[in-house]
This record gives sequence, C-alpha cells and structure tokens, in this order.
Amino acid sequence: MPQIELKQAEQADHQLIVNLMQFYNYDFSEWVPLSFAEDGFFAIRPKLEYLSSPTTIPLLILVDAKIAGFVIVDDEVHAAGAQHNIG
Repeated sequence: MPQIELKQAEQADHQLIVNLMQFYNYDFSEWVPLSFAEDGFFAIRPKLEYLSSPTTIPLLILVDAKIAGFVIVDDEVHAAGAQHNIG
C-alpha cells in the first residue's frame, strides 16, 4: 500500500509549488478558459509572497516519499461561516 504523507512546505519549497500550479491550471483549463503567457506557461498571479504569508499553510503531498502534489490552506474564505479555504 502506498505511503501518503502531508508535509508542511518550507520556503525553499515555494517555487516547487508554483511550478506544480502549472499542472493544476492545465487540468483546470478543461472547465475554465485559461490562456498562456508569451513564455508558454499559464499566466498565474505571483504566489511567492502569498505562500510566505502567516495565514497561508502550503503543504506538499508525498506518495512513497516522492512529490505527488500540493494543498494550500488559507483564510481567504468564500462561504459564510467558513474559517479556512483550500485553494
């Protein structure tokens, strides 16, 4: 059975998460029209400051000690009564 782990990302991991966001945007583009920037990557807002915010908790998903994805928990809620957001 695969070993699944959530690991809080350190600042050194933040660029890795930004890179993984390209795949997230690719998958998301099936439902929402997203366009490429001139460099061929999806145009995403700068995230390094956001990932360093004290109200943001970036997590890496590891499967058998290898990077499989990420999760970001923050306080940018969009539903009444919610305290946290997964974004």
